[in-house]
Amino acid sequence: KLVAQWDKGQFAPVYVVAGEEPFFAHALTDALLERALPEADRTFNQSVLYGRDVDARSVESEAKRFPMMAERTVVVVREAQDLRNLEDLAAYVKNPQPQTVLLLSLTGKALDKRKALYKTLK
Repeated sequence: KLVAQWDKGQFAPVYVVAGEEPFFAHALTDALLERALPEADRTFNQSVLYGRDVDARSVESEAKRFPMMAERTVVVVREAQDLRNLEDLAAYVKNPQPQTVLLLSLTGKALDKRKALYKTLK
C-alpha cells in the first residue's frame, strides 16, 4: 500500500518501519529512496544516516533543511534503534518540515509504546 502511494507521489512527512526481519525494513527503505526523489535531485536532497553514528539532534537538523532546487528532502535513518536520544524526535514529529520525508528504520526492535515518540506517531 505504501509503495502504491509513493508511486503516485504521495508522501507523509514521517514514516517508521520496524520489525524483527531486517529484509523487509531494508526493502521498504530502498523503495522510498527510489521513489521520493529523481536521481538528479538526490545529491543535495537525500541523506542516509545510521543510528549508531548520529543523535536525534543531528537527525532533526538534517530533516529541517529546505530542499535545494527540488520538491522535497529525504532523510533516512537506518538502524534507528541505535539512535542516541531517539525520544527527542517526538517534538519534530509533532511539527515536521512539510518538504521533508523522514523515515526511521528500526530492525530487531519496535518503538516503545509507552514513550512520547510512539504516542506522537499514533
